[in-house]
Amino acid sequence: AIDFIRVDADGATHKGSGEKNEDYFSWDTVLHAVTDGTVRRVVDRFDDALPCKGVADPAAANDLILDGDAGTVFYQLLKKGSARVKAGEKVKRGQELARVGNSGNGSFPHLHFAVLSRFEFEGKSLESSVPFAFDDFELSDLKLKSQGKLTRVGVRARDLVVAEGWIVSVK
Repeated sequence: AIDFIRVDADGATHKGSGEKNEDYFSWDTVLHAVTDGTVRRVVDRFDDALPCKGVADPAAANDLILDGDAGTVFYQLLKKGSARVKAGEKVKRGQELARVGNSGNGSFPHLHFAVLSRFEFEGKSLESSVPFAFDDFELSDLKLKSQGKLTRVGVRARDLVVAEGWIVSVK
């Protein structure tokens, strides 16, 4: 699984004080289907928490599960009321699904994303996160903000697994 967080040119996650969801660059970002498939589940009823406040029940998160050609794809921490699809609906890669929010126990608006593999264990059907790669993206930077001002490197990449701490622009 990976957390996607939008940042500005200086690597900041938000403008202003960061006390409102709207301060965060990830807030209300459109989420697209990464593969053709069928929507298995949509949860779109939980309120968005204030940044750094979280909720008492970490399971109180809006999410969407898409069963597709690339596997089972999990999108979590969606904005309440933003779902554009329903369970059972067939979707095409690139189709709008929902928007980034701050439901659940996230500390600020971002997308929790995973590709899952289903398996059977002791009579139970379980899912586990599996590695995935992006078809096409631009590597924007290799430095974290704590290491100083960001320097853009603009390297195009294909079929590469993203590593922790990378800042990428997905095309």
